[in-house]
Amino acid sequence: MKKLDIIKKDSASTTIGVLGTAHGAGVTHLSLMLAVFMALVMGKSVALADMSGTDCLRQAGIMLKNNFRRKSKIFKMISIYGQADASLLSELMSENFEYIIVDFGADYQKNHGQFLMCKVKLIVGNLSLWKIHYYVEFMAMTSTVKGMDKWIYISPYPDPDSEKYFRKNFGKEILPVPCTPDPLHLGADSMDFLQKLVSRFYKGRRR
Repeated sequence: MKKLDIIKKDSASTTIGVLGTAHGAGVTHLSLMLAVFMALVMGKSVALADMSGTDCLRQAGIMLKNNFRRKSKIFKMISIYGQADASLLSELMSENFEYIIVDFGADYQKNHGQFLMCKVKLIVGNLSLWKIHYYVEFMAMTSTVKGMDKWIYISPYPDPDSEKYFRKNFGKEILPVPCTPDPLHLGADSMDFLQKLVSRFYKGRRR
């Protein structure tokens, strides 16, 4: 059978696309937090595919293996695929993963086709006063995309005034990510945030 070049919509896996409004928004950090939560807390089988083009996850794996054995064991509980592409994603669909998290980095133009095929779409951006313009530009660029009203919008500890501005001008709620220095070690606030985030995946439909 010929491999598909896109993510299959009818897959039994739940595909979660994570996309940033700009580089350094925290896409990889959030992807790891979510993968750890789903694998260790929810007991789900999780694959994490890196399509960001940065090779960060593979480099992190090497660093952990050589320097931090305890954390390296946690890392191994998640199936991580560095430098992933469309062909690899289609192969993952035939595996028995319950969740496939895809780190798309911050290149919407390059990855929008794959991103739009994901069942769950997460947008990560910084709402600090000096970076909110990236979020505003992203919202303008995607304003006519079908289904964008169902996307989930996230920001690391957003500025309150910027959060109000975002809600007033775009009518979207921002989920604030609590300070989590280590995505492999989730504190109580991070656990609460991730539980709330995951509950959004099933809003309006059965698990």
